[in-house]
Amino acid sequence: MRHLLISASLLLASTFAAAPAAASFGNINASPAVVSIPSGSSTGTTTVFWDAYGASLFYVTVDCGGGNEGIFASSGPGNSQQDANWIQVGQACTFLLRADSPTGNLLSSVSVVGVGPTGSMSAEPSTVVIPPGSSVGSTTLYWDGVNASVFHVTVQCGGSESLMGTTGPGPNSTVVPWIQVGQTCLFRLRAETVYGPEVANVTVTGVAGQEVSGTIGADPTTIYIPYGQYTGSTTISWSSNASTTYVMQSCYGGSPFVFATAGAGNYTLTAGGFTSGTYCTFELRADSTTGQLLDSVTVDAYNSGNEVKKK
Repeated sequence: MRHLLISASLLLASTFAAAPAAASFGNINASPAVVSIPSGSSTGTTTVFWDAYGASLFYVTVDCGGGNEGIFASSGPGNSQQDANWIQVGQACTFLLRADSPTGNLLSSVSVVGVGPTGSMSAEPSTVVIPPGSSVGSTTLYWDGVNASVFHVTVQCGGSESLMGTTGPGPNSTVVPWIQVGQTCLFRLRAETVYGPEVANVTVTGVAGQEVSGTIGADPTTIYIPYGQYTGSTTISWSSNASTTYVMQSCYGGSPFVFATAGAGNYTLTAGGFTSGTYCTFELRADSTTGQLLDSVTVDAYNSGNEVKKK
């Protein structure tokens, strides 16, 4: 009987000895994971949080490049946190949660990166064409700044740099209506302080525009419609240095309508459907349908041998 009890005790002891140890588990996070480092500062801060169980001791190691882990912190089981106040601009660091030792089982990891103020800036147009008779022209500035609480727009037109406006982060725009002929202005976007780090810039130049001019003609201006035909046509030709031109057509003195529109340059287009007794005026206008009148030509049509008297 004693022999059986000893055997049973050995069996129980071997059973308990073979039971596996409880597995370690945990999680690690950082807030913020993207650390914004203010202008004038060399480092920024993030807070590392971890929550781990299943071991008596846990280590947080850190690797900021090169694959070399150093001990950042250690703790027992439960919730813990610690600040990392040495994150640099452009630096990427991985924090690793390990059980039992600095090289123990990896439970979780989180990456943190340091960023400084950045931004973009543009002007539309960057070359301001100032029409004859005007002393100034306009451009619209656009900018977008991130990773700073305040951004300043400064301007320098050959003299000293001066503050033009202050905004928060994100996209912004403003109209600049005072660009002069021959003037070159450098607009800068600066972070945090008025003359803090420059994160973007754009140059705007004012140039004198040409006097808008243009001519228009028709070939022929008098359309002879041969016997047996009902309609005739002519070729309208025009040339202009205006950025946009409109050829307006009106017949019998009626309301004008758009015959054609084009940019600067030379153009030809056929105008057809003229019946005997028709007369129409073609006007060349700049920029809009009612813009500056640059030139005009009148076309009339009649049957051969029967000239039509204009009304």
